[in-house]
Amino acid sequence: MKPKAPNVHEDGLLEYLEDIIGYKEKQNQLKDKLSERKKNMLKQNKITKILKINMENLLKIIRIATIFRGERTIRFDEQDLIDLKEELSRLERFLEIEENELKAIQESLKDMR
Repeated sequence: MKPKAPNVHEDGLLEYLEDIIGYKEKQNQLKDKLSERKKNMLKQNKITKILKINMENLLKIIRIATIFRGERTIRFDEQDLIDLKEELSRLERFLEIEENELKAIQESLKDMR
């Protein structure tokens, strides 16, 4: 048996060992997981952007309400804004972690090739 198949229609030792190990199946599973993570990451990114826009809109509303009422601060709304900022930063940290994991998976796929 030759070390590597001379063409697509024949098998060599390398292809035989890949069949035994199940390399192709594992590679396909990793590709599926990678594509699923990419989809989830895109969804998270969209959610983060939407939350950021909502937070900015809320801030504008608070400013308008403050001017309209003639008050300098609206404590209740400021606390909501602080909570939204904390949630936004938490989601951005989560997104960063997911991006790092995605990069690690991509590197491992490159190493497998």
